[in-house]
Amino acid sequence: MKSPFRIFAYTSCALVFAASCSVANGFVSPRLHAQCQQQHDAAALSVMFSTPKPNDQMAEKTGGFTTKQRLREEIESPFRKVRLAFFAFSSASAAVALYFSALTALKAQLGGFQDIPPIEEALVQFGINLAGVIGFGALAVREVKVGEKNLQRIAKGGQLARLIVEPA
Repeated sequence: MKSPFRIFAYTSCALVFAASCSVANGFVSPRLHAQCQQQHDAAALSVMFSTPKPNDQMAEKTGGFTTKQRLREEIESPFRKVRLAFFAFSSASAAVALYFSALTALKAQLGGFQDIPPIEEALVQFGINLAGVIGFGALAVREVKVGEKNLQRIAKGGQLARLIVEPA
């Protein structure tokens, strides 16, 4: 049985070798290396200029906006997706709790159950969960609308930037 130190040493050597192979050019033929370099240079030039080319993948429109516009909106508001996910999941969680508190309130109203809280407490829980569903749902919808407004603003700015200024 091998010692843990020996296994760690073999693993770290293998990782160092794998990392150095991806950087080394000694294992690549010169012709293939030149092709890769040309592709890298062409990609760098296409990123440098903002005017879309006919075969530019970043100019593809999804949902009416280009990928560049969506990336710019994400750069301007980097945590919008996190907030949207938080608000949406919180609203869904409150909806599940609302379902169970509605059942509890119904059971309290009907009576005859031993493990049910009083009707006043059940209605308070129902109200809190209803407020959570409405509040978090409204915040999620607001995040979506603000993101759409930002995308429209960015798209309008891009259209204005493409206009040609001519002397009078």
